[in-house]
Amino acid sequence: MKYEIHITVEGDVSSFKEDCQAIGVKPILIETERKNVFSNQLMTSSKYNGDDYLNKIEIIRNYLTDKRYNVIREKVEIFPLEVRNKNFIYYESHLRLKLKKDFDRKILEKLCEINNFHSSKNLFKSDEEYNYQMITYRDYHSELCDFKLKIDRVVNELNRLNIAYDKIEIEECVYDSNISIDKKWLN
Repeated sequence: MKYEIHITVEGDVSSFKEDCQAIGVKPILIETERKNVFSNQLMTSSKYNGDDYLNKIEIIRNYLTDKRYNVIREKVEIFPLEVRNKNFIYYESHLRLKLKKDFDRKILEKLCEINNFHSSKNLFKSDEEYNYQMITYRDYHSELCDFKLKIDRVVNELNRLNIAYDKIEIEECVYDSNISIDKKWLN
């Protein structure tokens, strides 16, 4: 099984990139936005094959703890199959938009509000020409086919509005040690 691990921490942002590089995980600083209220989440991202995600989490957690980070969430996502994984918690989709610097954000805000998507961005990712903006949707109840239809409708709307994107992820969360961390953002 292919899976992705995210470990969210509290700690020194200035040394986080270097500490992540030393253990071979990607550093991310997510700025979440809900009705112009912002909150940051410092996290790792790493991809693996196999069934040993709890062991991988333990290795990364121990390293980060030794570096004096306070681990506040451990999360595992897999590529969803037609039949839900026995550990299914929710489906989640992230679309990475490439917005020109002068893009009118009100268009995006309206699209997100209508479709119950939520904005965020990786503050470690920057570009002189574009602002990279993520929009995220999470669903605890739908079947995968219905979830994908919802994502397709939003992608069609992005195309209609000529909003560029370079990444669409659809994931199934099978482990989340602190779902409530996103309460202010996604609910």
